[in-house]
Amino acid sequence: MKQSIGMMTIAGAVAVSLALGVSASTANVEESKPAPNPEKLALHVLNRIGYGPKPGDLDAVMKMGVTRYIQSQLHPESIPLPASLTSRLAALGTEESRAGDVLSQFIAARKDAKEEKKDKDRPMGTDPAQARAREIIGRIAENTAESRLARAIDSPR
Repeated sequence: MKQSIGMMTIAGAVAVSLALGVSASTANVEESKPAPNPEKLALHVLNRIGYGPKPGDLDAVMKMGVTRYIQSQLHPESIPLPASLTSRLAALGTEESRAGDVLSQFIAARKDAKEEKKDKDRPMGTDPAQARAREIIGRIAENTAESRLARAIDSPR
């Protein structure tokens, strides 16, 4: 029993010394690492967080600092939209439209088209209600796609 206690004490001392030696060697490795290049760090963050840098993004991130840039991206409501994007979205009419309003327009257009389709004497594709429905649905789809694309390209958020 005394022998096994002695072996456990030696094994414990070896384990502690190894652990201390490993942490000491890790500390030495971290101390020897060169400081990251600010430009490379900013570029890395832009590539990882967004879709990569646009012209001027790299300089902006380096100027504000990587930490502040990350914080701003975590709280996008604090980043103002450019005036050109705001006016473009306003012209599309998607900004002031609520999703429920757009959905009700879509449903109403489909309902009107179905009700007028009961008139079977008309040739295919000449029904005015169906044409209106196609026009409304097409406009909704086009405006939605264009606004999403404009935000993806021009928004700093």
